[in-house]
Amino acid sequence: MCQNTHPNRIRLPTSQQSPNRQLKETSPTDTPSKPSTWLSILIVDDDERVREFHCNILKSLNCSVNMASNGYEALGMLCKSYDAILMDIQMPGMDGIETAMKIRQQGFDPQSMPIIAITANPPEEVRRKCPASLFNECIQKPMDINTLQKTLETLTARQE
Repeated sequence: MCQNTHPNRIRLPTSQQSPNRQLKETSPTDTPSKPSTWLSILIVDDDERVREFHCNILKSLNCSVNMASNGYEALGMLCKSYDAILMDIQMPGMDGIETAMKIRQQGFDPQSMPIIAITANPPEEVRRKCPASLFNECIQKPMDINTLQKTLETLTARQE
């Protein structure tokens, strides 16, 4: 079972590589490489199985993961700094859109706290419903590890 931990973080490749290093050809079936910089991620989803699934994906990328089962719990966890938040859109009580709005209202801008919407619906539908500055990106369930890794690399590179 995936537990909340702090020492495991994601490593992202740096733009500076050794000049003697050879690039390896990869195929779509290759597993993603372990990145070289660590990230701390908050997963917000009301479904425990989905949280565990996302947690396992992130841990395979060496992430430090914390989990919240709803928007209220997520807001209470913002005292800790996160490199990114994975936010389910459809949750009972405070949904992902309202939670993201409250996070932005607290001063967490898209550059300092990227929020990635996770949805079973087409991402275009979420983008139409939400203000442009609310979510940095939207990924459709089931989440692909390569898509998530590339998204995290892109969003967290903006923070540096």
